[in-house]
Amino acid sequence: MSTPPNNPWDNQPNAGAGVPPTPGAPQVPPVPGGTPGAGVPPTGGPGAPGPQQFGQAAPGQPGFGQPGFGGPGAPPPAPKKNWKPWLLGCGGLFLLGLLLCGGCLGWAYFSTKGSIDNANDFVAAVKDGDDDRAADFVSGDCSASNAIAALESGGEIGSYSLTGVNNTNGNVTVSGTIELDGVTRTVEFDMDGDKVCRVFVG
Repeated sequence: MSTPPNNPWDNQPNAGAGVPPTPGAPQVPPVPGGTPGAGVPPTGGPGAPGPQQFGQAAPGQPGFGQPGFGGPGAPPPAPKKNWKPWLLGCGGLFLLGLLLCGGCLGWAYFSTKGSIDNANDFVAAVKDGDDDRAADFVSGDCSASNAIAALESGGEIGSYSLTGVNNTNGNVTVSGTIELDGVTRTVEFDMDGDKVCRVFVG
């Protein structure tokens, strides 16, 4: 049997103390004057950091799953309120309300405008002494002569203003003021449709 060559480190003090060498394996040279294995950092000992896992941050650094990176551990952002549908709905209702109100006012105006115009035309014709023309503004179901006589009974017609109108369940009356013999008095016309039917001088 051949003798293996001498290892130059075998002659060092404390070389391999307590550790039997493995034949044929390379030996770690000890630090001269020290102990075997000196200068080699230990692994797994007390205070040594263990293996770092994926997603785990180094000490003092935020991890991937922590709020600093917005990962699974971060709280979800607060949902923003969408006011656009509400604004569109309110705007649509507002426009619809305007259309309805405008339609009602328009209907009320045009349904009574003819009555006001006929009452004014009737007074103008009576003032001019044109009874035939005045009769054209009186309903056929009413007496034109009675309406004319009621207006003339107050005296000579001067200025007048007929702008008031009232429609109660389809019964329309036109009212205003009229000057008779220099005295301002009230006057009211009961209308039949949009034509004059009866005249009341106050």
